[in-house]
Amino acid sequence: MAKKDTRVIIYSDLRNKIDKMDTLSFDDPDRNKKYGLNGEKPFLAVHHEESMSDEEIKSNHIKKNTLSISIDELIKQNDDYTMALEKKELNKKYRSIKKKQSKQKSKKLALYIGISAVVVAIIAVVLIVVLM
Repeated sequence: MAKKDTRVIIYSDLRNKIDKMDTLSFDDPDRNKKYGLNGEKPFLAVHHEESMSDEEIKSNHIKKNTLSISIDELIKQNDDYTMALEKKELNKKYRSIKKKQSKQKSKKLALYIGISAVVVAIIAVVLIVVLM
């Protein structure tokens, strides 16, 4: 009788093979020899990153990506980002409206000064005519 490998052993072997793979090894015909997948000693070392201990995971640590952030924090960050964009857009609109209003005020001021100058000129002409 042939010895049957259990599901646990088969998957354990597959996990070991996957663990020893790198992203460039799929097309490499010598990958079994390089990484020691056939029980041979590998001639290329595979370096694995050490995982964090339970204490480090529970303590505050630098979060590298959004997968380590809770949904509530993601929603809050999205709301903050949206509010910042809206505030920026409102400030831009406010500045453009203020700019238009200041242009209109300067036009009105120039108009009033022009009208005043014309009135003063008419009064001066009338006074000169009357006094002569």
